[in-house]
Amino acid sequence: MTGTTPPMNAANPLAGMLSLSDMTLDLQQTKFSQDRMDIPARATTPVDKICPVCGETMHGLGSRPNIIRTWPITPNTPICNIVLSRQRYVCPKCGRSVMQPMPDCVDEYHRLTKVFAGKIGKLAVDRPFKSIQSEYKISDSTVKRLFQSYANDIIGKYNFVLPEVMGIDEVMTEKVFRTTITNLDRRSLFDILEYRKQDFLEQAFSTYPLDQREAVKWVCSDMYRPFKKPIGELLPNARWVIDRFHVVMKANAAVDQMRIRLQAKLPNNVQLNVKKRYRFSLLRRPKNLKPHEIIILQALRVACPELMVGYDLKEEFYAIYEQCFTRDQAKRKFEAWKKTIPAGQNFEDFRRLARTFENFEDNILNFFNSGGLTNALTECTNGLIKITNRIGRGYDFSTLRLKMLCREQAVRDSTIKNVQYGVNVNTLSQEFGIPTSFDEDSLMLKSVNMSYEKTSQNMVDSDDAFACQQFEEDELTST
Repeated sequence: MTGTTPPMNAANPLAGMLSLSDMTLDLQQTKFSQDRMDIPARATTPVDKICPVCGETMHGLGSRPNIIRTWPITPNTPICNIVLSRQRYVCPKCGRSVMQPMPDCVDEYHRLTKVFAGKIGKLAVDRPFKSIQSEYKISDSTVKRLFQSYANDIIGKYNFVLPEVMGIDEVMTEKVFRTTITNLDRRSLFDILEYRKQDFLEQAFSTYPLDQREAVKWVCSDMYRPFKKPIGELLPNARWVIDRFHVVMKANAAVDQMRIRLQAKLPNNVQLNVKKRYRFSLLRRPKNLKPHEIIILQALRVACPELMVGYDLKEEFYAIYEQCFTRDQAKRKFEAWKKTIPAGQNFEDFRRLARTFENFEDNILNFFNSGGLTNALTECTNGLIKITNRIGRGYDFSTLRLKMLCREQAVRDSTIKNVQYGVNVNTLSQEFGIPTSFDEDSLMLKSVNMSYEKTSQNMVDSDDAFACQQFEEDELTST
């Protein structure tokens, strides 16, 4: 660097901008390359020159340079290094040597300034690690460590209160089912647990204070059996609601199974055409049918009346939730619906659904006592988790969990009267630019397809009552 600019110390504007302390900069000796700037500096941290072993005065033994990365001064030079010289001292009597301490503004473990480390950690909350690595020429492993340090500091500031109205669902990452817990009352993400097995859930819930566990009033989830015991024993005052969506989904799946069986009897060249033309129309709700789909279903009533009986059964089952306002009304309507199921193999899935409803009747009908509690927010949160994971091309569990929980604005938005409820899902959705609502027909189709995929890949969990279709065994309501 040319010119007559004098060496800068910590009081100069540049040192202040970079938050450098206990060092003196020499801008006249700055070296530039294509994307790099090296600024020589000398540490001014105090050092005790008395030997800690023998008490003699130590002598200077030259200096040793350290490369310290700091925040870039200009966008054209993303790599800005402080070449920091620290004095070394040696005892003339015993030979003991000491090094001048590193300035307090330096993260010695990463050889970065603390300001640089903090800014990288903050950027990594919303951005993929690879993106930061490319822009700032820093390894993605370093970005990950800085993010984890920053995020853990953020999480450490908050003490999320166990939700009074809780949603529980599973989400798969790294081919492992995790447990998502949401606060349905405050519309926030409460936590993501690493596993969903019963012993793990029991241990996780037992860590919360008894007064918080006793304050939980409602828990909404699917019919995964290991959810039951932690809810019943560790959340003694909570009533369990089986999510409406997971119940009616099986009515849709029953219609789809009927279509598959009837389709199999057709010639091979016709089967694919039937699947493409009819499947989506049969799974879609009448209010969402397109004009050409209405015509298709009208034609099916003539060509395949048995299949349309299944379609009508599906819609009548939906009506239990849509037309009833009390638990007793829903039970009476279900009993009437059950009597309309025809005999025959094609309707076996509807009879199985009826047995499921009866086995888990108390928890299913709690929907009406809870004021229509559903797990839609948890499903939306799972979508945000998957998007975050996909943007980052796959995170390990601890990183993904921190990515979801350490967004300060989302936490502040769900904080009421100094009580932290978690991470606001509406705020997260705004950050991703997606709505918190979902298309029920599309979500239903994805769920049906996912159920088939789990079966084909032998991923069905024997504890998942719906997925494995072991409906007759009433483990949840037995004493």
